[in-house]
Amino acid sequence: MTEAPKKVETKKEPIVETEPVVVEEPEEYVSYKNCSAVRAAGKAPLLEGEPGYSTKLDRIVME
Repeated sequence: MTEAPKKVETKKEPIVETEPVVVEEPEEYVSYKNCSAVRAAGKAPLLEGEPGYSTKLDRIVME
């Protein structure tokens, strides 16, 4: 007599939906020689935190 093949039980992991991971491409490094170069590139005014911003471009205001 032949034995019937044994049924193998496998545990299935529950399906968990997650939010997609968005990876932003880093912006290219930008540096400007002076304020005229910023204006010529059409990027003026540059604000702190924006690509190309540098404290060397800040004007010192004397009161």
